[in-house]
Amino acid sequence: GWNVGFTKKKIESSGFIGHKAKENIAESVCIGSINRGSGNIVILTDNPVYRGFWKQGGFLLSNAIFILN
Repeated sequence: GWNVGFTKKKIESSGFIGHKAKENIAESVCIGSINRGSGNIVILTDNPVYRGFWKQGGFLLSNAIFILN
């Protein structure tokens, strides 16, 4: 697979996050891709269109679904 996006060892966060969760998040995959057969599986650890928080989330999701190699 491919790690397209990942977190750093020391992450900056806004809002509440527990200290144990923050330790587990360090250096983890946020966006990834796995080749399976003639297709790809795209891994997104969060919903990019949740409440329209990220304006560009729709583009990210549509690229993950519709872009063909």
